[in-house]
Amino acid sequence: MERIRRIQMNDLGNLPCFLVSGLFHVPSDASLTMARIMFYTCVVSRLLHFLACFTAQTHDMRATFWTIGSLILTCMTLAALFTAPGIL
Repeated sequence: MERIRRIQMNDLGNLPCFLVSGLFHVPSDASLTMARIMFYTCVVSRLLHFLACFTAQTHDMRATFWTIGSLILTCMTLAALFTAPGIL
């Protein structure tokens, strides 16, 4: 039961970052195809991280999926900021 609570708290902590990054893409001129690829890859990475946590996989496996998702979120946000008109 404690594992499920920790998984939920981890996912809830990452959801606002994902939503903010998505909102940055709305007014930007970022490529729609690239945005879709990054969003889908991020969602798959988070789902794999959830499964790795749920099945009590090694820390290395969980950290790999978490890192992939975090790097994609960072790239998505930077791409949206650099292509948004008048932001930078």
